[in-house]
Amino acid sequence: MSKKLYEQLQQTGDTQIYYDPRYQAVKIASGEVQKILGVANIRLHFVGENKCNKSFLLDVIVHEGLDEEFFLGRDFTGSDAKALETNDHIYLTYEQECYLDSVEKNLKNKKLCKVPLYSVKEAPITISNNKTVVIPPLSPLTITCHVTQKKGNRIPLKPKGSIDFHIENVIKPRLETPPAMYTLENPSQIEITLFNDTIEDYHIEPNEEIAEIKLWGNMVECHRMEVKALDVDEELQIIHNENGTIKSNTDKIIKLNRPIFIEDDDTLTEEEKEIAFLQYMKNGYHHPSMTKIIEEREAITEYKLEKTDPISDEEWSKQFDLAHLTDFQKQKALETFAQNKQAFSTHVRDLGCTDMVEMDIELTTNQNLFQQYRPVPYALKEQIVKILDQLLQYGIIRECDEPSPIVSNLLACKKKDDSVRILLDGRLLNIYSKKMAQNQVSQNELETHLSDADMASTHTQHFTHHSMERDFALQDAHKD
Repeated sequence: MSKKLYEQLQQTGDTQIYYDPRYQAVKIASGEVQKILGVANIRLHFVGENKCNKSFLLDVIVHEGLDEEFFLGRDFTGSDAKALETNDHIYLTYEQECYLDSVEKNLKNKKLCKVPLYSVKEAPITISNNKTVVIPPLSPLTITCHVTQKKGNRIPLKPKGSIDFHIENVIKPRLETPPAMYTLENPSQIEITLFNDTIEDYHIEPNEEIAEIKLWGNMVECHRMEVKALDVDEELQIIHNENGTIKSNTDKIIKLNRPIFIEDDDTLTEEEKEIAFLQYMKNGYHHPSMTKIIEEREAITEYKLEKTDPISDEEWSKQFDLAHLTDFQKQKALETFAQNKQAFSTHVRDLGCTDMVEMDIELTTNQNLFQQYRPVPYALKEQIVKILDQLLQYGIIRECDEPSPIVSNLLACKKKDDSVRILLDGRLLNIYSKKMAQNQVSQNELETHLSDADMASTHTQHFTHHSMERDFALQDAHKD
């Protein structure tokens, strides 16, 4: 419910917002997680087409970021208040035993409230039972169905093979189905699982409409998951810790059962990981954080204000991973590193630029390609200037004294800690750059070049196979 609607209700009665630890945040359409105002208790009043009115008490989330005034979720339409649902109507009731009589009789006796539905989404496909079945009380049963023969109800043409689907709605009252994905290969042999939630046998005659199914598109991402029971002697007393683990009474530390792509995202806090996991379980997908996307995109370069203070000799020696060496070898390695300390970077911005290599970037077009200019927000300008000045100071970028045929904007973003991130999107230049032939060096060639060398590194110009065309005067092979 929107904040605006809640304030209108406040004028007609006393409806207080209270805190519920189960509901703390919502995820909007852009993927942003926003905190809610709280939860309010209201009464919903329904007016049915059969002149039957029914009211229900409901706890609703109040959020100020909603464009619509009210959303009715599955916590209500999936509750015992709903007797059944079709494409056009939802039938509400107070009496849970109304399934013993026909729908027509219950509508006439006003045990059911026939509420119209207005939908713009694609209608689900109705399926019917193939033969007579009897579902035992409080038991599940797999039954075989077929697509109901009626106008506009059919399986769309698909390539040969199976189609994934899920059950959108069970039409028969007092029957439930587990949330699961099914596979459809033959429209006349569709197997689904139903659960009889009554204490009596449930009879279903042939060709009765059972449920409505919805087909899944090809873009739905599925993951396999294995579920198994713990041994009896390893019962867990679950205690949630701040570090995202649980501790058992056997003093075992067990990681929370979250997907790896959420658990390994270091940019998320524990609270954000838990919210992301709950949203993944509800919606079936997870949108990674912007920081994670940037780190994995090679076409995007990130700039931020880096620390350039020199470190002490003791801290400098600790930067090397020498755990695989003996004590004598570690000592010799550190002595060698110290003698050549000037060859190592002193901080992140110390890249060791050189003017020994030049390259002309050939373009595939003669047109000038300029992205639309957008001014920098005043609140971010000071931090952006500091970052650019640091890049200029250490030669990462330089001022261009000649016009450029391609101009890409820098994207400035404010992070959660109020620092600024500058992004350079290099896709525009990459798209219109002429692709150079890549030299494929075999293992034998590489070993031949390095066979007589006492020391070699990836920065050794003499042994490097270049995949770019360099100026003739700068090529080592032509120097006498």
